[in-house]
Amino acid sequence: MKNTIVNMFLLFIAGIIVISCYDDQGNYTYHDVEDPKVSGLEGQTFAGYVGDSLIVKPHIEHSLMGTDQLTFDWQIANHVDLRAENYSGPVLRMLFNLKPDKYGAKLTISNHSNGMKYFYDFTIEGRTEFSSGTVVLSNDEGVARLSFIKGGTDLRANLFEALHGENLPKDPKQIIIVDHAWLKAYHVLTGEENKPGVIIDASTMLRVRNLEDNFFDLPAGVRGESLRTVSNGVSTGVFSGKLYCGQWQTCPCSPIFGFYGDAAVGEYDLASQFNFYGSHYLAFDKNERRFVQFDINMNYMASDYQVIPMTEGDVFDPKDLKMDLLALMNINPETSYAFGKSDDGGIYEYKFQDVPGVFFVKGFREFPGASLLREDSQWQSSLFEIIYFTSDDKVYRYNPTNQEVRPLDADFGGKKVTMIKLVSEDLLVAGVEGSLHYLDVSTGQNGNVYKVIDNIPGYPVDVVVRKN
Repeated sequence: MKNTIVNMFLLFIAGIIVISCYDDQGNYTYHDVEDPKVSGLEGQTFAGYVGDSLIVKPHIEHSLMGTDQLTFDWQIANHVDLRAENYSGPVLRMLFNLKPDKYGAKLTISNHSNGMKYFYDFTIEGRTEFSSGTVVLSNDEGVARLSFIKGGTDLRANLFEALHGENLPKDPKQIIIVDHAWLKAYHVLTGEENKPGVIIDASTMLRVRNLEDNFFDLPAGVRGESLRTVSNGVSTGVFSGKLYCGQWQTCPCSPIFGFYGDAAVGEYDLASQFNFYGSHYLAFDKNERRFVQFDINMNYMASDYQVIPMTEGDVFDPKDLKMDLLALMNINPETSYAFGKSDDGGIYEYKFQDVPGVFFVKGFREFPGASLLREDSQWQSSLFEIIYFTSDDKVYRYNPTNQEVRPLDADFGGKKVTMIKLVSEDLLVAGVEGSLHYLDVSTGQNGNVYKVIDNIPGYPVDVVVRKN
C-alpha cells in the first residue's frame, strides 16, 4: 500500500513537468555576444629598441570600434623597476625606455555596453641599438649634450634629454666607457659644482646614477676634472684637485662596486691630467710644481722617488719643474711626455720613463711648435710616438724623433677645432662647431677628411667609439 502511494505521487509530479514544458512556447530570445576579433597580437613577441618608438598595432574588428563604448588599456609588467607601464588607445605607442629584457604585456578591451572584458597576452623584448656606434659629448651654450651616431651616419642628437626629460649638468669635460662583468657604462664628466656628471648604461643610454651619488661621502663643492679607466673595471679621476678611485676590492655584483671612497690622503693639488701605468699613478702637483707618485692602493708617495738621468744632453728636475703643465701623456711603457710653460715664458718638452719609486729623465728641450700653441689647444698621442695638437682651425702633427711639425690636410672651413680624439692608430676624429670630421692618419696619409657628421648640438668635447 505504501509503495502504491509513492508511485502515484511520482506520476503526479511527472505530469506537472510535462504540462509545464508543453505550455512554454519558447518565449526566451537569445542574442550572441559580439566578441572582438583581434589578430596579430596574442602570443607574439615585439621588439622594443631603447630610444626608438615602439608601435604595436593589432588588427581589431568590432561594431563598437570608434565609440566610447569600447576602450583599450595596455599594461607592461616592468619587473626590472617593479612597476607597471600603462597606456591607452587601440594602438600602443611609446618611446621605448625600458632596460633590455623580456616583459610580459597585456591588452584589455572593455565593452562598456555589456560590461565584458577581453584579455590578450603578448611579450615585449627590450633590445638596444647602442651596442655599436659613436657617442658624442658636446657643449651647447654651456650645457652638456649627448648624441649617438649609429651605422656611421645616423645621428640621434640630444638623446639623454629625450630619454630622461631633463638636461645633463653644465660644463661638459669628458666621456669614458667603463666595463666590468656586470655593467658596461659611460661616465660623463662635467665641471658644474656639486654635479660632476652622470653614469649611463651603455646598452640602454639610461642613467644608472649621478656621479655625485657615486661617492660614499660627497666632498663639498666638488668639481670633476678628469677620468681614466683602470683594469679592475672602475674609473679613477681627479675631482677638485684630489685623486679618487672606484672601489674594486669587492664583487662586481655588489651595489657599491665602483663607488669612490676617500681621496688619496696628502697635501697636494693636482692638475687634471695624470698617467695611470697599472702599477702606480703619476700626476702633477700645481702648488709645488712637481711630479708626484701614488701607488696602486692610492697611497701618496709625493716626490719620494729616485731620479736617474738617461741622457747626456739637457735634463730637468721632476721635483722642481718651475713650469705650468700643458699636457701629460703616456706613449708606451718606456716613454712618456709632458709639455709645460716655464717661468721664462718658453714652452718645453719633457721626455721620461716612470716606474714605482724611480723617475728616468730622457730628454728636455724647447718645443718646436711653441708658437702654434693656444691656451685651449687639445692634445693626443699615438703608440708610434706621434703627437697631435690643435691650433685655432688647424690640427698639427709632431714627430719628436725628427722634431718635424706640420699641419694636417684637413680643412675645417675656418672653424676652430674644439676636440681631437685618436680612436685608432689610423683614425683621428676632430670636432668643430656643429660637426665631427674623420681624418685618415694611416701610413702615407696626412689627415685628409673622408667623412663628416653634421648637426652636432654645440661644439664637440669628446667622443667614444664603441664596437661591441
